[in-house]
Amino acid sequence: MTNFRFRTALLGAVVLMPQFARAGMILESAAATAGFTLTTFVDGFNPTGYCCGPLGIAFPTGGGVMVAEHRGNVRIFSNTDGQHASDVAVVQNYGMYNGVGLAALGNYVYLAEQSDWKILRLNPDGTYNSDLVALPVATGLVANPVTSILYASGYGYGIYSIDPNASTPTASIFKAGAYDGLSLDLVHNIIYAAATDNHVYGYSLADASQVFDSGYFGEGPDGIAIGTGDLAGKLFVNTTSGTIHSVDVTTNARALIASGGSRGDFVSVAPDGTLLLTQTDQILRLTAPSGSGFQTGTPEPGTIATLLGGLGALVVARRRRQAK
Repeated sequence: MTNFRFRTALLGAVVLMPQFARAGMILESAAATAGFTLTTFVDGFNPTGYCCGPLGIAFPTGGGVMVAEHRGNVRIFSNTDGQHASDVAVVQNYGMYNGVGLAALGNYVYLAEQSDWKILRLNPDGTYNSDLVALPVATGLVANPVTSILYASGYGYGIYSIDPNASTPTASIFKAGAYDGLSLDLVHNIIYAAATDNHVYGYSLADASQVFDSGYFGEGPDGIAIGTGDLAGKLFVNTTSGTIHSVDVTTNARALIASGGSRGDFVSVAPDGTLLLTQTDQILRLTAPSGSGFQTGTPEPGTIATLLGGLGALVVARRRRQAK
């Protein structure tokens, strides 16, 4: 995604691609040999005239896969491949250019409205619940289920943190800059952000210090996911040039996973560990080789215990200082 107020001239006309993964984006031979598979989750979306079709993807407590479209439609699909958008009714429309990032947290789903500069709280069925906060050019959105904090990119303004359970929720700046797609690595307590300078940066959730820089991408990085199992330590990047790359977070070594797609935007990890990738008029599913997958929004119990233990230690230390 790019800034709604300034992006029309930048993006140009939309390019419609074939509806099936086998006719558009294809796996590189090395990726196919390694055991990756690429299928079509849903095709037939109607993109806006100069940019995008499906963008936000979330998994609400009520079940199914919630999808937000750039033209404002929100629909809920079953978690099966080979579907057509026209076969699934629109739950609610939130206005042109307002169906952007989605993130499920607790009993609600949150929607980034880029045109209206807001984050909304939705019910699990996709209907409107309430306005949460105002946020300039709200774009990417991710949720931390351990701390119950939302992180949102305000395109050109920075990454914001939001406590949706506060008596008066506010959007507080976490990191200044111009960012798009976001992803949380809850194992290492890092937020990854696709920046408009064509880098992917990693920032510590503890103090916002930079801990990773992918280096320059010739293609625009956007959606990001973290590998698990045999793919641990690798970022998977969906680009606006129709390619998917993996990047080693230690060595910065890159591998091209797939190419030939249309405009790639956000990605979201399904509960089964597969990766859903948005394209101009469809959503593809990338399945990792056996013994690996992609990090979901729910960390392992041991990770939760470690994170909570660290928070508890901070509380104890603060109380001791106060006592002194």
